[in-house]
Amino acid sequence: MSPSPCLQRRKRLENLGVIRGYQAVLDLSCTAPFALVNVEVTLTQNTLEVSQIFEEYIRTEQSVITALSVSGAIDYILTFCLPTLVDYQRISDRIIEETGVIKKLTSYAVLSEIKQFDGYPIDLLLKEK
Repeated sequence: MSPSPCLQRRKRLENLGVIRGYQAVLDLSCTAPFALVNVEVTLTQNTLEVSQIFEEYIRTEQSVITALSVSGAIDYILTFCLPTLVDYQRISDRIIEETGVIKKLTSYAVLSEIKQFDGYPIDLLLKEK
């Protein structure tokens, strides 16, 4: 495919929202000290109002790099990225206090990253059954 049709196809995919953006993947260990913490959150109640309070707060928290609503015994799985674990402790205490909707918060400090997200497995997802 020549460059012009490729560019047109890319623009079309961007306009459709299939391509949401572009990013550089940094090796944080080369740039700054950091701590990653995975967190399980259980809310006080399973209501729309309580979920909205929590989700609105988490969307504005810069240190939360991923937030997933999940099924099962917990309500959310979050990943925090901060300079130190002391910073995580301070922020998690603040989130509990300011939202007022967290029943239980369980934290797991990441010791090492075995595999990082490197894009969705498109070939696997589009494979014919």
